[in-house]
Amino acid sequence: MSAILGRINFSGAPVDRVLFQNSMNRIKSYGGDGSDKVLDGNVALGSEYSAFSRLAQQRTGLGRSRDSIIVADAILDNRAELLEALSIGREKGRYFSDGDIILHAFLKWDMDCLFRLVGDFSFAIWNAQSRKVILVRDHIGSRPLYWRLSGQTLLFGSDIQSLVEMKDLAWQIDPSAVGDFIRHPMDPMDRGFFCGLEICQPGSLVSISEAGATRRRWWHPKAANPVVFKNDDDYIEQLFELLERAVRSSVDTELPVGSHISGGIDSTVVTSMAHRSLRERNVGLKKTYCWSPEVSSKHPDLGPRDERTRICALAMQEGFEVDWLGTSVDALMELASRPIELEGTADLAAELSLLRHAENDGVRVLLSGWGGDEGFSARGHHLPAEMLRKGKLIKLARLARKASRSSGRKGQLLFLWHEAIQPFMPVWSPLAPHRKYARLNAGQFLKKELGYSSKPECTKLRLPASARDYLTTLILHGHLSARMDTWAKWASNHRIVYRYPLTSRPLVEYTSQMPTRLFMLDGHPRFPARSVAARLGLGPTSKYDIVNEQCRSSARRQFLEQYVKNAVVDSLTSYIDWENLSDSQCLPETEDVADIGRHSYELLAATRAARALASSYNST
Repeated sequence: MSAILGRINFSGAPVDRVLFQNSMNRIKSYGGDGSDKVLDGNVALGSEYSAFSRLAQQRTGLGRSRDSIIVADAILDNRAELLEALSIGREKGRYFSDGDIILHAFLKWDMDCLFRLVGDFSFAIWNAQSRKVILVRDHIGSRPLYWRLSGQTLLFGSDIQSLVEMKDLAWQIDPSAVGDFIRHPMDPMDRGFFCGLEICQPGSLVSISEAGATRRRWWHPKAANPVVFKNDDDYIEQLFELLERAVRSSVDTELPVGSHISGGIDSTVVTSMAHRSLRERNVGLKKTYCWSPEVSSKHPDLGPRDERTRICALAMQEGFEVDWLGTSVDALMELASRPIELEGTADLAAELSLLRHAENDGVRVLLSGWGGDEGFSARGHHLPAEMLRKGKLIKLARLARKASRSSGRKGQLLFLWHEAIQPFMPVWSPLAPHRKYARLNAGQFLKKELGYSSKPECTKLRLPASARDYLTTLILHGHLSARMDTWAKWASNHRIVYRYPLTSRPLVEYTSQMPTRLFMLDGHPRFPARSVAARLGLGPTSKYDIVNEQCRSSARRQFLEQYVKNAVVDSLTSYIDWENLSDSQCLPETEDVADIGRHSYELLAATRAARALASSYNST
């Protein structure tokens, strides 16, 4: 976990050293292994560095050449390959930080260097001769990067709070940004909650000079090289090799490693591969963490399909320890009280408790299977719809028979409805999939004089009836980086860095170009991922986490009940329309998990938005 910070006064005015140091103090929790900064008149650049690689001895995120300076929050997974391409010997390369390597690559290949970088990164390069800054973020957005151009003053950095510490600039909450969040609380934000605060988007770069800013995308999944093999086994073999390389790189560190674990195929494969890789160095995972509660009289075992049963069997087979967590009402109350304008919009409250457990266990690197649905373990969504659209009715009928082989004619009809017909339904239709979550109404809980919409709004996400375009749309949607941004902020307080092996660029590019038929080969959803799991000897996986959902639903219900008692909104009476709220509006009439989830999501979003509006920034 590292962080960067920068300020450029294009007017030529010197940067206030005290002000910049105050901002640097805000990112100290990201570092621990090195702190470095450059203060040169109108230019101030800083880095708090946390070591990850076993191969680097340089402890800084700041690098220099004759005319250029780089500040980088980066973990390169292909250091050796880059050093060789740059003609830098291995021994000399040990004294090159990842930022140094990126700068040398940039000086040699210019922007083409980005396609040679494999890993997680966000960085800025300042060129004194051209008086221009280039901000770059990796393809998926695993490391956060924000910026603001206010007149002739540029601020950028990994942490919003460090930017807001530049108190010589006005910082106010942008009501229109809050409105966007209220209307679409499940969609990622494309800007910050503060006026003028921008988010450097995944796979994009921003070039900034005194003339202004230009933005462009440097990476797109459709631009990846086509993948062609003679037989299906070769596709699976290549997938296995790329995944193994990504997981090995994610644990190539001396730091203690932990991992998320569930009964799902993504975390199961990542955790098992990581543990085996570490065992080769006689280490192993420090611990694994599951959001589900432990089996008990309160949460009894539901049988062989219960994900906890599968997790326990896997833990015994592989030899790692599991920490069971569950979601509590306290976690939801804590989430409701945290500053969304500083931390982002992710809302998985259980992760707050997980991070505290991981820190107490001494974990410094935390693996996540996040991003698998967008590539590695894609289940073939919209492949049947694509067959229907293209008129491949015979192939579609065969696929329906194979996918429903154990459930007869009724199963085939249900398959055709859900997989081939429903994807064509517009998101506002009552027949659209995930209808209850597609239309949320957080604005109904805010006072009308604030001017926010109180009508249910559809999600902005539109998923085309094409298997490949479906994956591309998900990758570019931004929900992956939105969670990564928030988790990076949360983790900084615990000196933990996340790694996401399933979002490795070579792996994402490969899966985006694989034949889409493989994702549902012979009617088996997630066929490539299941083939990898079978090769690892992991047996069947199960995301049957009904106990976890019941635990979450219970916590959400308690949250709603406390909300009704005014325990959450005591300081938000100027924003929450408490007088016109009834118990029936806050509490669903049924115990349906989806209804409770939707109500709690709406109220949580309204509360977090209200706290942003009520923040002290609007009074300064």
